Amino acid sequence: MTLQPGQRVDRYRVEEVVSDGEFAEVYRVTHVEIGSSHALKLLAAGASEADQAALREEGRILAALAHPNLVRATDAIAVEGQPGLVLDWVNGPSLADFLANRREPLGVPAALGLFDGVLGGVGHAHRCGVLHRDLKPENILLARTSSGLVPRVADFGMAIAFDPPGPTPSPPRRGTPEYLAPELHSGEAVADPRADLFALGAILYELLTGALPFDGDSPAAVLATIRAGQFTDTLLLRRDLPETIAAMVRTLLASNPDNRPASAEVVRRALATIA
Repeated sequence: MTLQPGQRVDRYRVEEVVSDGEFAEVYRVTHVEIGSSHALKLLAAGASEADQAALREEGRILAALAHPNLVRATDAIAVEGQPGLVLDWVNGPSLADFLANRREPLGVPAALGLFDGVLGGVGHAHRCGVLHRDLKPENILLARTSSGLVPRVADFGMAIAFDPPGPTPSPPRRGTPEYLAPELHSGEAVADPRADLFALGAILYELLTGALPFDGDSPAAVLATIRAGQFTDTLLLRRDLPETIAAMVRTLLASNPDNRPASAEVVRRALATIA
């Protein structure tokens, strides 16, 4: 189903199509009574009952995770019988678009400043017992504020509860291989924040270098380099990057989760001390 600008759905008026992906459509909408802006997430036509249940669960998770670096769910509606999730509207680009439009990598302080916000949001989710499992620059939105860009982690569609443990999950169907920890690639029953920390390591590497740490011609080739812990260490090319920060990135990208930091808060404190 594709909604048109000006169309009214429940208490909201559609303003524009933000994204029209294979699995979901996102619209910018306005609450007709109070004029507030929101994002409306709808599943693509033909969504299964399992996908519909997952969207409802995403709404419940986001409604419970109140944090300035996370996108909240503010309402749930039905559109032509399909569930729709109303979310905070973030008036800025995704981190992926932000990085793609740059000619050179961010300065180290700017990169660490953005990353600190991402760590804050993800760490809060972990403390609430929620594992994201699909962290990547496309799922980090940058809100424009008077004090600069503020990261807001979004898209908890693959999230699971790990404390207390939820049902044994299948590996993410829609994850991007370059950011997925090897234990998620393999389909092992994983409910551990260190899988998210691996993705955060890939994101920090990209913030600092403008490139992906792991790449390949196919998902299988990417997985092989991830499992082997082999990547082109372009961190070495940055003369302004303290070795302690480069070492933290390498630790986050360890193929063995036992060799990664224990939590996002541990990483955050360590980087704050280094900076």
